[in-house]
Amino acid sequence: MTLEMESLPARGSGLSRHWRNEAARSIAVEVELVLRRQNVPVTRETLDFAGNLAGLMLVAVSSLSPEHRQALETADELLPDAISRLVLSLAMELRERQRRVECVREDGIADHVEAKQRFSQSRFTLMQSWAGEVAGQTFIEDELKIPRSTLHLWKRRNEVIALPKGRRTHVFPLAQFVDGRPVDGLSRVLTEIQNPRSAWLWLVRPSDLLDGEIPLDLLKRNRTAQVADAAVAYIKLGPAIG
Repeated sequence: MTLEMESLPARGSGLSRHWRNEAARSIAVEVELVLRRQNVPVTRETLDFAGNLAGLMLVAVSSLSPEHRQALETADELLPDAISRLVLSLAMELRERQRRVECVREDGIADHVEAKQRFSQSRFTLMQSWAGEVAGQTFIEDELKIPRSTLHLWKRRNEVIALPKGRRTHVFPLAQFVDGRPVDGLSRVLTEIQNPRSAWLWLVRPSDLLDGEIPLDLLKRNRTAQVADAAVAYIKLGPAIG
């Protein structure tokens, strides 16, 4: 070995990280030479780790009192088994710590996901309280047999009302669909009331401009022009008129 016990500082607590790293590298080099001479296969990762562990062991031994160090030196037959048990015990303890950290992290992630789901559900429930029954693209495609591509086309043309549910997702009020397509006239309403939320809210409430009738009901009865005129008046006169 290139490092002699006599060259070590008196107490391990005073050893620098640099010294420990140098010791680990030196020990790893010596061990590698021995293993190569004996044709013992070992990976570089294992060798580096063993060298680092040996360096730490050297630091620990150098920190012992002369009496304790002498006790170790006279216990050659016991050391292999004792060190094996020490390494195994340490590995098991560290693995258990890692497992606990992973469990805490997974629990934290699960709690975060659950919180997001609860928040999303609360927003969804709140939306349905004023918008009525709404659904996403998957439900509409499966139940109403409206392809997503068609739904996207209607949305681009303002022929259907899509309410934002998040930053990128939308839901569609189901009351606007009749026989697998949106009722006629929605695009004319959206031309005047451009905010989808405001437009839908106006469509599903009785309007004084329509003698107390609900605009969406009138659209379903093909009274598109009357509803479109009311939408124009609604924008000009303000929400107080309705």
